[in-house]
This record gives sequence, C-alpha cells and structure tokens, in this order.
Amino acid sequence: MRILKNIWSRLHLYLLWALLSFFLWGWIFTMITDTSAAKKVTLFISAYDVQDTELAAVLEEELPEGIKMVQVHPFSYAMFEERTILNADLFLVRESEIAGYRDSFAPWPELAETASAADCYLIDGQPCGLRLTHAAAGTGAADSCITYWVEGEPREDYYLFLGVESLHAGAVDNAAKEVAEHLRRMEERAVTTDFIYGVDASSVIAEEASGVRYYNFDGVEQDVFQTLAQNGVTHIRVRVWNDPYDAEGHGYGGGNSDLAKAIEIGQRATRCGMKLIVDFHYSDFWADPSKQMVPKAWEGLSPEEKADALYQFTRDSLQSLRDAGVEIGMVQVGNETNQFLCGERTWDAITRLMRAGSSAVREVCPEALVAMHFANPEKEGTYAEYARMLDEHQVDYDVFASSYYPFWHGSLDNLASLLTDISTTYGKQVMVMETSYAYTVQDSDFFGNTISSGSKVDRPYPYSVVGQSDALRNVISTVRDIPGGIGVCYWEGTWITVGGSSWAENSRLWETCGSGWASSYAAEYDPNDAGKYYGGNAVDNQALFDPTGHPLDTLRVFSEAEGPEP
Repeated sequence: MRILKNIWSRLHLYLLWALLSFFLWGWIFTMITDTSAAKKVTLFISAYDVQDTELAAVLEEELPEGIKMVQVHPFSYAMFEERTILNADLFLVRESEIAGYRDSFAPWPELAETASAADCYLIDGQPCGLRLTHAAAGTGAADSCITYWVEGEPREDYYLFLGVESLHAGAVDNAAKEVAEHLRRMEERAVTTDFIYGVDASSVIAEEASGVRYYNFDGVEQDVFQTLAQNGVTHIRVRVWNDPYDAEGHGYGGGNSDLAKAIEIGQRATRCGMKLIVDFHYSDFWADPSKQMVPKAWEGLSPEEKADALYQFTRDSLQSLRDAGVEIGMVQVGNETNQFLCGERTWDAITRLMRAGSSAVREVCPEALVAMHFANPEKEGTYAEYARMLDEHQVDYDVFASSYYPFWHGSLDNLASLLTDISTTYGKQVMVMETSYAYTVQDSDFFGNTISSGSKVDRPYPYSVVGQSDALRNVISTVRDIPGGIGVCYWEGTWITVGGSSWAENSRLWETCGSGWASSYAAEYDPNDAGKYYGGNAVDNQALFDPTGHPLDTLRVFSEAEGPEP
C-alpha cells in the first residue's frame, strides 16, 4: 500500500509538472509571438540550472516598468534559427552554451568562430562592435561570478553573456541588480536615438547686451532661439565657467559665460522646444587643449579635494538649471580635455575628476547623456589612447565627442575611421561637438579673424556661404553614417560683430558687455594669452548669421539634413 501511495504521489508531481510546463510554454509562445505587446526593451534569458532560474526570478522583481522578460529553459539553438524571439532586445545566454553550439551556427560564422565573453554580435552575425564590460556579481566571487552586459543603443538585438559556469549562491541578487540597472538606463535613454542638430550660442546674452538684434529669414526681428528651432536645431550648447569675473565684478569676456547666463539661455531654448547641452569647462575662462586653468576657488586643492569640489559644483549647477525649468539633454564633463583637465595632467587625476563629474550628472539628470570631449583628431593614435584610458579607469560616460574644424583637423574619412573604432570597440555613442567654417574672409569688427585670406590652413571648401553650407552638410552626413553617431553641434553660430562703426566703439562693448573673446580684466587670470591679445571676435566670419543679425542660408542645412534614422 505504501508503495502505491508513493507511486500515486510521484504521479501527482509528474502531472503537476506537465500541467505547469503546458501553461509555461503557452505563456512563452504568447510572449514571443505577440509583437503588439512588445515594449521598448525585452529580455530573453536562457535559464539552465537552478542558479539561472533564481536569477530570472530576481530579475522579474528588479526589472523597471516597461521591460518584458521572455524566459526559456533550456537554451535552444532552434529558437534562434527560426528567429522566433526577435521581439527580444537583449539576450542573456551562457558563454558555455554558445560555445556548445559553435558547429551549428552556420548562418553566423563570425559568432561560430569567436563566441566568447569578449565579443558581442548582432543576431544576424554581423559584429555590432560593442565590447562587453563587466561588474562583479557579489563579493568574494571575483572571476567566477562576473555579469557581462552590453552598452549601446536600445531597440537592437544584442547577446548578453553570463560568462560563468554557474552563479554562486548569494551572487544572484547582485547579478540581477546589475542587469536590471543596465536595462533601466536603456529605457531612460531611449529618447536619445534622434539625431542631434546643435548650435553653440554661449555669447547670445552678451551680444544682445551689446545691441545685437537677430532676425528670421523673412527679415522679422525675433528671438534667435526661435529662429534656430524653426530651422531644425534641436539642441543649444552653452559653456559654463565657474567665476569669470575679477574681484570688482568685471567680466573676463567670451560672453561672461557663468551659470546665470546658462540658465537664461537654457530657459529660452526650452521655451522654443530645444534641449540644452551643458559644457562645463571647470575653469574661470577658456579651456582647450592648450590650457586647462584651475578655477580661482580651487587653487591649491589636491586631486581628491578638487574632485569633491568639481562634483559639488556640477551637482549644484545642474540642480539650479533643473529648478529653473531647463530641459537638459547632455552634459559635458570638461571641454577638449586632451590629457589635461582643470590643471591636472595625469590620467589618474584626470579620470578621477571625470568620474566625479559624471556621478553628479547621473544623480541630478539621470536622463541626460554624459559626454567626454576631445580635440585634434588629426593627431595619430591620440583618440585611441584617450578612449582606452577612459575605459581602463572606468569612467562612466555615454558619448565620445570630438571637435572637428576642416581647416585644422584633417579629412572627414579619418574622423569617421577614428570615431567608428571607438564606437565599435567600446560601445559608445559618438558625435562632433564643435565644428564651423568661414563664409567670408572679410573682418567686420576691427579685430583680426582666426581664418583670413592669409591663413596657412587647409581649405577644403571655398570661403563662401555655399562652402560653409557644404562643410556643415558633409560633417552631418559623415556622423550620421558612423555606427553610434548621434549628432553634430555648430560652434558659436550666433556670435557676430557688435557695434561696427569703429574699433573704439566696439572695444567699449567688448569691455563692458563681455562680447569680445576676452576683456582686459581677464589678464589677472590668463596673463599669457588674454592679457596680451584681449579684444573682439575672431570668428565672426564663421557664424550662421551675417553682421546685421540676419541668418545665412547655411542655417537651413539642419532642417534639410533631417530624414530617416541613419
């Protein structure tokens, strides 16, 4: 009798298991085939043993709203072959399982040859070029408990490898949280897939204070930000200096680009439907590859103290912008930081500052992209080195941004090659953060221009409105064709001449309103450059508006370039 009861008890278990399996597979089939129910991100997880099943269960609790999980047990190559799980955006699959099916991956020879936790491929076998990064899944587990994930654009099909034989007990929760956090960030950044058409307008407030007026293509005076938005501009870039004033309150010039100016510009841009790109220089005046001067208030600080100050300044500034209703789309942690940032010249110190700034952005503006900005792509090997250093020092960022001025920075083919390598190697989005070109060699403000008829620079286009338009159009086309290319920003497109009748008249405006590149007051902070060469606008012949404030036809390139996603 006892034997019969045992048999009956086991039979009950078998029947129960069969019934649960029936409903489970029915649910899976519905989830897989119901494309109408698919959300932004769907996770496919191959549950192989009890630890993986636990991971899936924890993941269900951790997943943010709007993410659907499809669980299959065990891994099935047929599922891939029949392409029945194409609803999924991410695939969590054991490396060991992939390796076991190498001989069967005939449709995807690249995957068959190199399937490992070091490579990531699109489902059709073409390399997606995104390197897998890692985070420890629990303490004390080290090499045996690593969760690998992919950083990249949403709505793509990626493999998400668990590069372990089995997750140790206790590591499941941490692994699930790592994966869920990545998926959450994918959701938050889904809106970033639209191409960015940006214009730096940092000097607008100083220009208007100097009497400049801006017009639309009909010759009607209106807010310059409205004109930009009407012609396809989606983002306004604005630099932020810590304290560009002397002790008596005299501005250093260059727009006197402090936080208050950024807030006013950001509010006007937001009212016109555009987002702000916040460009922190972490200096009291211009920061570029040749100089990265420490703000006056941070002089004498150690790298650790400076990182704390940088974090607090970034956090407080962004919070003020948000409190003012400014829509922030991207934040630069430094400007043209070519192995040099805020007075620091070692990668340990530089990346410490970058991590501090990035952390502040994530805290205050989790929906905004974090950009690292560099210049001089024409210098062989430098971009690869910068990207490698950011990766090795675990800097958290989204966008590798480059300056590209055609008269200095080499060919577009070279730029495309460099940014493609970074995008495909490190899984980062890329963009041109600064570009411009001269539409004339004539000077309009009695202060010499950087690009003139005698400039010994490359001249790939004529100095004309047509040449300027072609230069901008080709940069946009190039970036749109780069994997992970997300945008182009034209530098200081609204910075035109002020006054106009004489050098003396203009100089008074440069000094009092900050509408020149530097005032004489900047000598206390930058004696070797501004102190010797202070004065007017050296790039008025590269603006998108003529000296009277009327837009050039080049401005139309942004709206003409808009089209299907690249």
